Amino acid sequence: MKFWISFHRSRKLIVVTIFLLLLATLPAYAALWDNKININTQDLQRIITELRIYDDPELPYYNEIFRLYYSSYTGSKELLDALNNKIEITQQVMKILDADIKKEDLGNLTYGRYILNAINEEELVEMGIKTGSPGQANGEYFSKLGENLADWESQLSKLLLTKIIVATCTAMGAPALSIGISTLGLFCDLSIIGISINKLNEKWYEKAFWFYMQFRNEPNNYDHIGAWESYAEPNVNHIFILSPEKQKKARKAIEENFKSLWNKYGDHIVNNELDKNFQSQQRESLKILLLYALGSEPHPIIISPLKITTDSPYYVGDTINAEFTIANQGTLPIKFSVLTIGGRDNDNQVADFSHRQNIILKPIESYDYKGTITLNKAGNYHFFCTYQTLDDEWNTNVDVGSKLTDEDRTEDISVEKNEVEPLPAEMIEVNLYFSDSQAMYLVPERRKILKTSTLTRDIVNELIKGPASPDLYPTIPQGTQVNKVYIAGDIVYIDLSEEVFKNHPGGSSGQLMTVYSIVNTLTEILPMRRVQILVEGNEKKNLFRHIDISRPLLRDEDWIKP
Repeated sequence: MKFWISFHRSRKLIVVTIFLLLLATLPAYAALWDNKININTQDLQRIITELRIYDDPELPYYNEIFRLYYSSYTGSKELLDALNNKIEITQQVMKILDADIKKEDLGNLTYGRYILNAINEEELVEMGIKTGSPGQANGEYFSKLGENLADWESQLSKLLLTKIIVATCTAMGAPALSIGISTLGLFCDLSIIGISINKLNEKWYEKAFWFYMQFRNEPNNYDHIGAWESYAEPNVNHIFILSPEKQKKARKAIEENFKSLWNKYGDHIVNNELDKNFQSQQRESLKILLLYALGSEPHPIIISPLKITTDSPYYVGDTINAEFTIANQGTLPIKFSVLTIGGRDNDNQVADFSHRQNIILKPIESYDYKGTITLNKAGNYHFFCTYQTLDDEWNTNVDVGSKLTDEDRTEDISVEKNEVEPLPAEMIEVNLYFSDSQAMYLVPERRKILKTSTLTRDIVNELIKGPASPDLYPTIPQGTQVNKVYIAGDIVYIDLSEEVFKNHPGGSSGQLMTVYSIVNTLTEILPMRRVQILVEGNEKKNLFRHIDISRPLLRDEDWIKP
């Protein structure tokens, strides 16, 4: 009779066991492909901890923002609700985050879920660039399953339960669990079953991901299909999911997830550069997204007035300088595609000062704008501070600080004709050096230029314009401006704007082409023998990693094509 009672109890256990196993069908990384969108309070606390919302030593200005404006939100329903809102992506958000967010890919994704996925991805990629293989799926966890389990009444119960579990797993087609029969006998607390299957699935997932990353990486250099089919998929196939339909969907989702992670982080993995700087940049991007969820905004204002620093009177042909300072007093960064002093001449035609491009202002930061314009027409000019945002909108009515007035963002001048007609300028021919198609050699291109007092500046500007021949390639990035040129003895100093390195595509050959196209072009003009390149008025030793430009450089004809 007692046997039948135990057997009857065991049949119930079979039902319970099957139910628990039905629940235990996805690993802990399920959030990367399941339908869960909202986050809970535990997720919120993880976000606050991982992003170091209040104590990040590398991003102190964001610490201050959160302390001043959002400290009361920590753990509150208000912050949780904000993060559970659907992401609204604008052009500004996409450009500021510099992320591969696309509206059509978002669906109903929330701010919080996106942030958590990014945190999970970073942890996975960190594991993917480790040199050692992850632990085997039958690791230390399974050797301790017997700890802290309920004390069952008899060995018979343990034996029956062991057989039930083995039979159930076999009937369901479970993979070999690498767990001995004695250990299985300790699965007495049925809640442990669901946990252990999830843990096992997580191990197979990590193992598959590690192999995928290693074989996409050097020296193997497999493509996606090769790495997935040969090394990742065999491990993914061990993931224990009862429903064949769900198993198929999960396998496809995991494959897409691996491919996406490689596309996003592949360069970092190849160069082993998922370093502190990368992590800091990611934390900043995710904090920005969190601030967007809270409805934060940037607030650019002018904090020092527009000032034309060249003394009047002004004549046609004069080049004049102007400056102002703009600051971001909001709680989000802003990126200007163009920052300038806009202008209109006597005929209401555009007459702008130098354009500064791709300027990012983080909260509390300021930028000192300085620019020039050559006056080519007599009459009255109206100038004003302005910027263009990433959505191509111009703001010509920028807010001013509390100590300034509206008049501090504009200037009006009058330009007169020269009384004396200048003598016709002499034309000279010079060699401008541009890159060949392989970025291996410099090739001269003859060009006629007016011989004036600004000849050196004019030559560099011609280099910036690029070659006339379709067989040659420019060496100086578009957007680069010549701030100043002066000569001391046999050294010519060329002060370029920061776009010379901000807009540079990189590469050792391209960097050398940039430097020596300038040096070799200018040293053909007597008496110049050496060229010193400055950036925004400063010496830059590490402007380009492959060449030191902190000192004057001599002509080097080894770079000129024979």
